Amino acid sequence: MNKEEMFIQAQQNESENNWEEALVIYNSLLSEPGNNSSELLERCAWCASRAGRYIQAIDHFTELSKFEPHKAKWFYCIGYQYYMQKKWDLANEQFEKALELYPDYLIVKYRYGYSLRQTCGDKYVLTKDAFWRALQQFNECTQIWEKYSEDERKKKSNTYADICFQKGKLLVERNQINDAIDSFETALSLNNNFEECRYQTSKAYLSIGNVEKAKAHFPDKSNKYYIRELQVDILLAENNLNDAEAVLERLIQTRRKDYLYRKMAEISLKKGDPSSAISYLLDAEKANPRNHITIFEKAKLLLGENLLLAAREEIMRAIELKKKAYGGNYLEAETILAKVSKIIDDTAHFEDDVSKLQIFNPTTPKNTPLQGVIRKYNTDKGFGFIKCSGRSYFFHISSVKKSMQHLLREGSRVTFDEGMNDKGPVANNVIVN
Repeated sequence: MNKEEMFIQAQQNESENNWEEALVIYNSLLSEPGNNSSELLERCAWCASRAGRYIQAIDHFTELSKFEPHKAKWFYCIGYQYYMQKKWDLANEQFEKALELYPDYLIVKYRYGYSLRQTCGDKYVLTKDAFWRALQQFNECTQIWEKYSEDERKKKSNTYADICFQKGKLLVERNQINDAIDSFETALSLNNNFEECRYQTSKAYLSIGNVEKAKAHFPDKSNKYYIRELQVDILLAENNLNDAEAVLERLIQTRRKDYLYRKMAEISLKKGDPSSAISYLLDAEKANPRNHITIFEKAKLLLGENLLLAAREEIMRAIELKKKAYGGNYLEAETILAKVSKIIDDTAHFEDDVSKLQIFNPTTPKNTPLQGVIRKYNTDKGFGFIKCSGRSYFFHISSVKKSMQHLLREGSRVTFDEGMNDKGPVANNVIVN
């Protein structure tokens, strides 16, 4: 192929997102004397970038910046390669150079703001200068946007929607919820299908107690786990305990996380079922033995049953776990510990009720069948879930006695053997009562 044919082939590869193939051809053309045109260099640079060859892209964009040192675009492009590698400080250096040349460069201010935020580290460390500089960049983006014509706004509406979204997240971190909501709403006015923004908006409204607005913005079509977890919080805010429990049960089948079990415990307590709450907290502890929140919740349940000695032991354990993980004091736990210790010290020969204490350490023999109720059953797929003592057990029709399979119904009482697989509790040898 001659040079012209090679160039056309490379362009074709680009149009088909075959970045590596295009890059090979462009590099070949670039290696020939007299072929270092800015167009060829730029095409080569962007193909390298899109192929994930960021160092090569930086080399090409740096070469372009030497040809045109007063063009802000090249410094932005160099910074963007570092940005994609999460090398935030190096990215910021280049973004600053670009903004010196072109202060109203919207996309650069956007990337610069986002990159600055990443240099702050932990979300609780928000007093750093970089955090406020990040917020400043997003505010200045708004000033630039307001100067745009209608045609310019149409072209860059998605970019500005994301700018407002990122600004909103920063404001949430500063607990400026109403200002964050305003920013999220602006983003949604430009892109109402912005799922992540709908999620954050719904979450923000819920945090200030506006359940109706939270429901209105909830991205109901998504099945992402964190969105379904938000759904649970909305349902709990409405005191819709049964639906919240059903969503949680589905989540737990694939995500055996301690905080999900704690929410199940919360629901059980609201239903007046402390024994199930205890069971869920024990599941939470199994999922993450080092979480101080679970241990403290267990302690408060023990207190509710007047099991003061056991509660004191758990409170002290929660305090120690928090200290190891985060340092500092656990004021709520320490306050309750002082009160409990005083009661114990003031009561001669205080002892916990052993019969009550046993429910916190259940020891069901493996050969003892359990009894439960079929909560869910999919007749087409042949599987379902059995509810027993606050826990959900998965079962398949193959685990049911053949002569009884036709009797399977939601609400049927069953006897089964407890089992466990990598996804959680399962029911074996199911018998319909």
